[in-house]
Amino acid sequence: MCNTDNRCFLYACLSVLHYNDISHKLRHRPSKYKPYLGEINVEGIDFPFQVGSLPRFHMQNPSLAVNLLQWRTEEARAAVLVPAPVPKEEEEDSQRRVVNILLVQKTGEDCFHYVGVPNLDRLLNTHNGGDTSSRYYCSRCLRPFWTKEQREEHVQSVCRLAKVHHVAMSKE
Repeated sequence: MCNTDNRCFLYACLSVLHYNDISHKLRHRPSKYKPYLGEINVEGIDFPFQVGSLPRFHMQNPSLAVNLLQWRTEEARAAVLVPAPVPKEEEEDSQRRVVNILLVQKTGEDCFHYVGVPNLDRLLNTHNGGDTSSRYYCSRCLRPFWTKEQREEHVQSVCRLAKVHHVAMSKE
């Protein structure tokens, strides 16, 4: 996203939510997301967006659950910086949309950028060390599975119940 207004977190969320609504040739233009800006409540949230603002963002946007990822270049792996919140039991039937956002920071610099990740499996499968077989990744712990069914069983029986923080995908 080529924005100049420090709202890359907002545009990253919208780029995931409206991935199929905008032509792939125009997805990098913030102007294409302006019609959707009112869909996300950012009242009282300062920009550039700070990770510490995520709890407030989730409170103001109950239909969204941001899963904040970070690419660690020096280790050639992805890590879950802040996992998407798991709804309380009474909210379990609600359809919270998980939005994967990648936090990118150049080594040795204070500047960072948020990028929407519309397909987490595609992102992580590009770094399998030459292995061409596709895997399906749990968005909370980044564990790979060979089938979608295995991933779903894991999510329902393990990750949904666990409090996961700062987990990392191994190089293998």
